[in-house]
Amino acid sequence: MSLLTYEEVRPWAKAIESKVKSGEMPPWGADPRYGKFSNDRTLTPAQIDTIVAWVKNGAPKGDDADLPRAPALVTGWIFGTDPDYVLEMPTEYHVPPEGELNMLNFYAPVPFRRIGSRASWSGVQATAPPYTTAWHRWAPCPKGRN
Repeated sequence: MSLLTYEEVRPWAKAIESKVKSGEMPPWGADPRYGKFSNDRTLTPAQIDTIVAWVKNGAPKGDDADLPRAPALVTGWIFGTDPDYVLEMPTEYHVPPEGELNMLNFYAPVPFRRIGSRASWSGVQATAPPYTTAWHRWAPCPKGRN
């Protein structure tokens, strides 16, 4: 779901407050005991307090003049060039319009092979789902390991 405008965010204010207070939002899976990450998305206590106070005050709309510029959304392939190879889903899957699904795994044959003692490598991977109303994630998984 998009949360780029006040109109999109406002109905979710109480849920956002709850998830921010519990540490579930913004999502961040790295354990801070193992280092500081440059792309760390966790919120500071002051940022959490700001969100909680905003919700407690009725989630009022601020001044449009204070808004940051909307992010430029990427279209096409995110690395700017066409891919060398495209893996496609071996079967189509219909995502229902409402509700949540358990995590699903789909497997597709990968044409890269070991040549003698030399392995084949993929330097960059990206997903390009045909629609963006569902959350997509992919990860390579060697045959027999899932």
